[in-house]
Amino acid sequence: YNKIETSDEVLYSNYSHGNLSGNIQVENKGLKEGYVEFPLLNYRHYVAKDNFGNTIQVVNGNNNVVRTLIPAGFSGQVFVRYNPPIYWHIAEAISILSLISFIVFILLDYKRYKMVLKTKDI
Repeated sequence: YNKIETSDEVLYSNYSHGNLSGNIQVENKGLKEGYVEFPLLNYRHYVAKDNFGNTIQVVNGNNNVVRTLIPAGFSGQVFVRYNPPIYWHIAEAISILSLISFIVFILLDYKRYKMVLKTKDI
């Protein structure tokens, strides 16, 4: 999972990547559709676009890596990134609200505990 794989007619250069993304310069010299396989495990919700903003199809490659299908005669950059689904963001928001609620509960409980100690001193 650490190198780029391509079909025979596809040439590439300038590969750079992030945690869940990749960027590559691609040229398909063939007369039929080719592919580029990125060294990223293909989870659902990966999207690929070219430098003009057009969507490029993402499919499973060998060993379930991200494979983008490159049209014949294409020359340009391909950007691949993971686009998390909405429920992922909802789960993040619930986690943050739970953490805030927990901290508020601890602070209120501590304040109540201090008041009980003061009343026992009297």
